[in-house]
This record gives sequence, C-alpha cells and structure tokens, in this order.
Amino acid sequence: MAEATGGYDYVFISDIPEDLVCSLCHFPFKNPLQIEECGHIFCSDCFEQTKDHAETNSLELCCPLDRQKINVARVFKDKYIERKVLSLDVKCRNFDDDCTWTGELREALDHEIECGRNEIMVNESFGFELKQILKRLEGIEVRLTSKDKQLDNQNQQIASQQKLFYDLQKKNEFLNKKNEDINQKLENYEKQAVETNNHIVYLKKQMEDQNKQFECLKKLVRDDKKQIENLNKQINDQDKEIQSLKKQNKDKNTEAKNKNKVFEDKIKKIEDQSNEVQKQKDEILRLQKSVNVNNMILENGDKDFLTASSAFQWKFKLNKVRSGIPSFSPEFCNIINGMRFQVCVQFQMKEFQIFLVRIKSVYDHATNELTTKMPHDFVVNILGGNEKRKLLTFSLNSECNAHSDDPMARKSWYKVISNNEFGSLTIGIGGDVHMYCFFQ
Repeated sequence: MAEATGGYDYVFISDIPEDLVCSLCHFPFKNPLQIEECGHIFCSDCFEQTKDHAETNSLELCCPLDRQKINVARVFKDKYIERKVLSLDVKCRNFDDDCTWTGELREALDHEIECGRNEIMVNESFGFELKQILKRLEGIEVRLTSKDKQLDNQNQQIASQQKLFYDLQKKNEFLNKKNEDINQKLENYEKQAVETNNHIVYLKKQMEDQNKQFECLKKLVRDDKKQIENLNKQINDQDKEIQSLKKQNKDKNTEAKNKNKVFEDKIKKIEDQSNEVQKQKDEILRLQKSVNVNNMILENGDKDFLTASSAFQWKFKLNKVRSGIPSFSPEFCNIINGMRFQVCVQFQMKEFQIFLVRIKSVYDHATNELTTKMPHDFVVNILGGNEKRKLLTFSLNSECNAHSDDPMARKSWYKVISNNEFGSLTIGIGGDVHMYCFFQ
C-alpha cells in the first residue's frame, strides 16, 4: 500500500478526529505545518505543492482555505499536532500478508523495517519518492519556460526603446533647425534693441529736466511740511492742555462720587440702625404686652409664688387635649434674662407630658435647640380639685434630652406624670387644669 501524497496512508484502528486530518490530502497530518496568520494546518508535502503551484503560475502564496496571504517566514512546524497523530493506533501495512502487529504510528516505521514483508513497501515508497522528484522537475521546467517568456518580453521592450531612441534623434534634428530660426529672430530683436536704447537716451534727458522741476516742487513741499509741523505742534500742545483739564475734571468727578458714596453709606447705615431700633421698640412693646397678659402675679396665692422671679397661672380644658397633639400656653418671658418660653402639655401612651419650650426672639440668636444652659430652675405647680398638688421642677442644666426620638423632647425640657398619678389630683368641674409656673 503506497503512502498518500501528503499524509499518512495507514489502516487506523479507531476513527480519526477531524482536527488531525489534512484538508488537502484528507489523510492524517504528516510533518504538519501551521500558518501563523490564520492558524490552518497542512502536511508539509501538501504545503510545498501549494507553494510550487503559486511560484509556477506567478501567483501570490495564499492559504487554500481562506485565501489569506501567507508569510513563509511565519510558517512553523506544529509539534503538538504531530505528537497527537503519532500516538494514533494503526495496523502494519502488511496486514494483508497476515502480519498481526498493531501499535502507535510512531512505532510502525520501526516495525516495518523489522517486518519480513517490507520489501514491497520499500519499493513502493521509492516509486513514490521518484514520482515526487519527477513532479518537482516538471515544476522546474515550467518555471524555466516562464523565465524564457520573461526574456522574450524584455527583448521586445529593448526593441521598443531602440525605436523610441530613433524617434528622439529625429525630433532633436527638428529642434536644431527650429533653434536656427530662433537665432535669426534674436538678431532682429538686437537691432530693434539698439533703436530702443537710442530712444531711451532721449527719454532720460527729458526725465532729467523733469527731475529738476520735481526738486523745485520738493523744496516747496518741505517748506509746507515745516509749516504743517509747527501747526501740529501747536495742536498737540492744545491737546495736552485739554487732556490735563479733562483729568482734573475726572478727578473732581471721582472725588464727588466717593463723597456721595460715603454719604449714601452713612444714610443707609442710619436707616438700618433706625430699622433695628424700630424692631427693638416693636419687640419691647410685644414683650410688654406678653408680660402684662401672661405674667399674672398671684395676689392670694402661696407665698412661694409671691417671691418668685416671675410667675403666671395657666388654665386649660383637659377634654380639649387630644392624644399625641400638644396644647401650648401663651408665650411668657423670664424677666431675669429676657428669654421667651411656652408651656406645652400632651397625652402620649397613657402619660401626661409637660414640656417647657424655649422660643427664638429678636434678642435671642440661639435656635430652638436648647444649647444654652440656664442658671435657674423652672417650677410647675399643678392644683387639683381636691386641693392636692403636684410639684414638678425642671432642672434646666441637666434635663434636656437632645437624643430623644420625640422631636418635642429634643427641643425642650419635659416631665412625665403617669395616668394614675395624674388622676389622683381629681381635676375640677369642667375638666379644667390649673397650673402655676415660675422660675426660681
């Protein structure tokens, strides 16, 4: 059995994977070569045949599968594919003569040398090699024929160039004759030039006369220029004087504007002060009204109330206080430091909560957040219908809960009375709650 043109012609025991079969000879790869540009793989003999065909027909060497141009310097031997092919299991080529040997392809060649039936195989292999040599000789003859054709074409080009040289010689003779005609014309032009020169000499003489007249005119112009320069100097002096006057005027205007601005700033400052004074007056009036209305000093109350720095009585309907909705007292002031406050009550989760809320005013630049500590405690005295009392003292230096979830608690001091404790006060008729509040 003769070897295939490119790949291995053996009887393989199992199916051959497609990636180990050459797409040109359709046999397993023998000495596989990989084209780096496209990655396709062929047997070395198949690739050489493709290369010889391209050279014989003066074609560009391209991949037979995707027609991509091949750089021969970037074609390399694929040893990985070669190892995979040589590891395939095959039968001896002489299995028809009852040789039962099987093994990997890389061992088959050594086996066939030892096999007693290898003479036919050697002859067939020699015939195959001889055919390959003859085929390459045919390719060389074809290339020689192509070279002869190229020489014929070159000879034709030489003949064409010789004909072109002969035509150029004729053209050169024609140009020489034409040059003689041109020289004759030049002689005629020289005669005309002499006559023209004579005429130029005449014109030069006339020009000299005109130049003399021009010099006289230039002298007149120079005199006029001097007069113009004197006039310009006078004009420049007048312009400088005008600019100086303009600058003085501008400085005076700037000074007047500055004075006007200072005057306007003073007027605005006075207006701002006047507005501030008016605001203070309005606030004083409002505070006076607040003190008159809300700071009701008890005449017949407890002696503790009479000695307080400020005190007021607040009465509200208990049945009008809804759960979770605060009820606020009128605003009142601490006479000692002028800060404004409100008392707030609300029911929350069966508790009676009392808040002391600080209010921002014109004289108090702090926010509603109680960041300023006070040196005075605030006392709330709740009077029940059974004459029982509940006394609550707000320590303003320690009881502000800035981290509470209740927004009211974050902005105030507060106290809590349980429902049972509040009920023991026995609120009076109509559900009125009487509260006496003062600073101490």
